[in-house]
Amino acid sequence: MNRIRIMAVVVLFPALATALTVEGTTYPPTVKLEGHLLRLVGAGLREKTIFKVDVYTMAVYAENRTCDHLKLINADEAKMIRMDFVRHVSGKKMMATMKDNFAKRTPGDASADLKGRIRGFLGRFKHDVKDGTSVRITYLPDKGTTVYIDDKQVGEATQGHDFQKVLWAIWFSRDTCCPNLIEDISETCKGK
Repeated sequence: MNRIRIMAVVVLFPALATALTVEGTTYPPTVKLEGHLLRLVGAGLREKTIFKVDVYTMAVYAENRTCDHLKLINADEAKMIRMDFVRHVSGKKMMATMKDNFAKRTPGDASADLKGRIRGFLGRFKHDVKDGTSVRITYLPDKGTTVYIDDKQVGEATQGHDFQKVLWAIWFSRDTCCPNLIEDISETCKGK
């Protein structure tokens, strides 16, 4: 975790009231999302393969900050994932990775409607992502899940709390796609 720096320390229990810097990207302790105040849960670095290739840094924000991953998945409240890419990733690779991640976490009894929303969502990731690109995935209960690439909305919002739970399970379920990233987020959440 030496790649993560805590920028400003203000002790306010139980909320993390510090900015975190990961690989040169600083994540503020709070952000506003359409009138909702979101608090920084934690941040970390996504590394891929046994060679530990850096892919992106990620920060997680929620209205009701918690270090409990199951609560993060299930909370029907405003929240956000922000990924800042530190390398180029092809659209083909992004699509394949997201498709595989959804396939592993979509319930076997998922409705045709949910499966259709997942297919529609995957289309948001068909373009290459360059080093320095910022991707935000926001969730608002009354609006759904929206993707922004470099602050530009990509496609329409994907409706449903059921969809949001499958999406967040990619990172926060027991069989997370990214164990080291989630370990970083958990450690920064707990202030370690």
